[in-house]
Amino acid sequence: MIKRLTPESRGITVRFKVLRTIKAKIVWSKKFSRPFLITEREVADETGKMTLVLWNNDADIVRPGRSYILRNGYVRLRDYAMQLMRGRTGEFQEIDATIDVVETPDFSRPFAWKSNDEHDKTTLVRTFEGIEHWETKGYCSSKDF
Repeated sequence: MIKRLTPESRGITVRFKVLRTIKAKIVWSKKFSRPFLITEREVADETGKMTLVLWNNDADIVRPGRSYILRNGYVRLRDYAMQLMRGRTGEFQEIDATIDVVETPDFSRPFAWKSNDEHDKTTLVRTFEGIEHWETKGYCSSKDF
């Protein structure tokens, strides 16, 4: 279930339906001196949706409109957003089961994996003018500069 994934999730098995291709790009690796195709697809199940990152030939295997099981995958955190990855030992298996996708939360948005208790910490502070107002902890404010 996508809803239960966290940035620390490793060796997971997830069932999902591929909704659409978000973007595909070719990047040049200086380390390996060759190009790599990176494709991002939006996947979902009954509990939520997330971005799946595919490298090279995986984009040909995992196609939009079909359902799959990812075995031994993991979650990567990039720009505070979760992404589902296959990894070296992971594998995709196409399934015939229908997965009902409804309007679900997008867990690949930044900080979507944090619970509301952690995310909504606010305190009452005074501005330079002495006016009281609410300010969110952990983010920049005008007096931080």
